[in-house]
Parts: sequence; C-alpha cells; structure tokens
Amino acid sequence: MLKKILIVICSIILVYFAFIFEESIRLKNDTESKPLIILDKVFCDKEDAICYGDDLEYKEEYISLGFNYIQRYALDEQASEDNLSYHIVAEEFWLFNKFLIWGWIS
Repeated sequence: MLKKILIVICSIILVYFAFIFEESIRLKNDTESKPLIILDKVFCDKEDAICYGDDLEYKEEYISLGFNYIQRYALDEQASEDNLSYHIVAEEFWLFNKFLIWGWIS
C-alpha cells in the first residue's frame, strides 16, 4: 500500500514539473502566449494610457501554478493618449516567485 501511495505522489510531482517545464519553454519562445492556467493577473490593461507610469512602462504579471510570468511593455516615442503604440521590453519567468528561471531585457 505504501509503495502505491509513493508511486502516485512521485507521478504527481513528475507531471507538475513537466507542466512547469512545458510552460517555461512555450512562453519563452512566443511572446504573444499567456500561461495556460492563470490564477491571478494584474488588473490593468496595456491598452489604457493610465496604466503606464512616469517611466512610460507597464508591467503585466500572471500568477499560475507555482510560477509567475512577467511581461514589461514600454510606450513608443510617437505614442499619444489617442493612439497607444507600445512594444515588449522584458520578460521574466519566476519559479515559486523566488527563483528566476529565465528572463530577457531588450
């Protein structure tokens, strides 16, 4: 009985780490992707000018099962309140919100 419980627990852990690995690879290779399972998200929209701070940057953070995925956007020089044009400037993938797995800054 103990052996079966141990096998089930190990299987769950392996499936969980396979999920984290797959999400990490998928999000790193496609900047337009979002996590498959989203538990929480920043409640602002990159299409709204008020969300951008004094530095003209906006941070979009997704909280999923065991990881955080962060995208940072910056307004382009020709952007106005009527015509927001922005581009992505950074991405980060944090495991348990403590360990940086990967990230990039342009």
